[in-house]
Amino acid sequence: MIIAMKKHAPYKAKEKANAKTGCFNLIRLLPVIAMVAVNFLPVGLYTYTMPLSQFPFLAETDETVLYDCFSHIKMVFLLITASFAAFLLSYELLTGKRRIRKSPLYIPMAVYALLIVLSHVFSEYRMISLWGTFDRFEGTVTHLCYLFLLFFAMNVIDEKKDLVLILNTLFAAVTIASLIGVSQLFGHDLFASGIGRWLLLGGNTSLSLDFDKGMVYQTVYNRNYVAFYLCLVVPLLTGRLLEEILSLYAGGRSKGYDPKKDRKRIFYVIWLCILFVLIMINLYGAHSAGSLPGLLFGVSAAALAVLLKERCRLFIALILAGYLAAFLLLSFGVFGTRFSPFIKDISERPEIGEIVTEGDTVRFLVDGNLLVATYDSTSQSFLLQREDGTYLSTFMLPENEYRYQFDDPDFNGKIAFTPVITDEGTFAVFDTPGERWTFACTDQGIRYVNGAGNYAELKNAEHAGIIRNYSFGSGRGYIWDTTIPLLKKYLFTGSGADTFMTAFPQNDYATRYSHERSIGCVYDKPHNLYLQMAVQFGVAGLAAFLAMIVMAFIFLSRFLKNNGFTVLPVLFFAGIAGFLMAALVNDSSVSVMPMFYGILGCALSSVMDRAGNGQKDKNR
Repeated sequence: MIIAMKKHAPYKAKEKANAKTGCFNLIRLLPVIAMVAVNFLPVGLYTYTMPLSQFPFLAETDETVLYDCFSHIKMVFLLITASFAAFLLSYELLTGKRRIRKSPLYIPMAVYALLIVLSHVFSEYRMISLWGTFDRFEGTVTHLCYLFLLFFAMNVIDEKKDLVLILNTLFAAVTIASLIGVSQLFGHDLFASGIGRWLLLGGNTSLSLDFDKGMVYQTVYNRNYVAFYLCLVVPLLTGRLLEEILSLYAGGRSKGYDPKKDRKRIFYVIWLCILFVLIMINLYGAHSAGSLPGLLFGVSAAALAVLLKERCRLFIALILAGYLAAFLLLSFGVFGTRFSPFIKDISERPEIGEIVTEGDTVRFLVDGNLLVATYDSTSQSFLLQREDGTYLSTFMLPENEYRYQFDDPDFNGKIAFTPVITDEGTFAVFDTPGERWTFACTDQGIRYVNGAGNYAELKNAEHAGIIRNYSFGSGRGYIWDTTIPLLKKYLFTGSGADTFMTAFPQNDYATRYSHERSIGCVYDKPHNLYLQMAVQFGVAGLAAFLAMIVMAFIFLSRFLKNNGFTVLPVLFFAGIAGFLMAALVNDSSVSVMPMFYGILGCALSSVMDRAGNGQKDKNR
């Protein structure tokens, strides 16, 4: 592309010929517009079943009817968009109307795609890996569509006006989504009644929405995703708004200024200002503080780009001071208090270091002291012992003659034991403050009866020990510290797309109890895009993705060095940088990632012809 680019004479002639044949028209840009500005909007009911009985931590079976209103329809829309893009690109290549632009960026893109495919091939759960799991639908096919549409955008965007058209379409779509968010914030959710409910649930009258009143989720299902995708939008909006305002100001000071000529621009500025206010209201309603650093960074970078271009030094100083103050305030709030991820959280519960079932034995490590309960099937009794094999004495509690408390200072008041024999079988029930643990004596040995009503074998889960506050970031501390050790297993290939749920130790009940996390919670995402990629596509897959991103920013720096400072590419990269920062606390989703890859394609198309190759393309 492209922006202020000097073209070879043969390429100019080729471009004119393409324009005459209608190559440079709206149809060519429709797939890019669809992935950037439309894919996050569709909602609609999808009823399905999924083979979930293989997972003991889930209560659902293979026959359980599931419902989805947000993710599946977006996946289908993405597949249609990618198919249409493949048709358009094939047509233009076969008819000679377009050539693939050269770029070394294709190498990490291809490696990343290959590792996604290999992770699927070696996945233990191929069907889930192929299409994605429930509520998410972000399988292998979806990720390959992301990369293909990125490739498509890099090769079909030809002029600055193409980028402006895509941006304005994005702003229009975000205006619609923001108005929906405002309705949700003030308790009049568009999807709760009338045509909005019909769009979401169709004619199904037996279903109802289960969202907290006043929560902003727009059309992306999760309030965190609202702030996440806005990290892409707000820097672009800020930059465009500042550009237009400064242009109007400069025009108003010039001689012979005619305000009638700028009427459209004035209306455009008013619209962007209204949209900015709507977005701020939505961000307030979403209550997603995790994306705030990325949002601040992206907006500051975009504003600085415009002001540097216009040489507004005072405004630059004010923005830098404001960003520094906001960053320090946020840092003090996060790292200078008990909410720090590196300060150990304190629980009032006894610390259960491990709960392990092995054969006919279950072991509890309570405050560093080991309790071993062994079931003797011959006498149908339980033997309660310490680690050294000595037996523990017990006494009955007066309020329950079948419940035994341990006559031992290490366990008294921390854990109690109740044997239960019913027609259904023999059970060992252990009570700790705030939690009851039920174990069934089966032919395979003692098994824990989890919240889903299934029998589960409990083992130790490894933790990194880096994040000491497991409550940090609404439980992100626990998820991250438990996910990091998994990376040793997934160095070259991962568990497969959308299979994080199957890789994460869902039976890590001891740690969850000790840190007052929900025992029955099923963790299907790590709330960190990079850990998610590393587990699902391998550490090598994450490296390929990061290489792609690093190379993209190198292209930008070369572009600016060779061609002078240009605002529009910087705005795109500012949004990408803010998004990638927010990705530290957010995960991949089909509601958000199409917009990211589309914006990345727009950014690369604006710099790759010169910076991507490091030199002028000899074929043009």
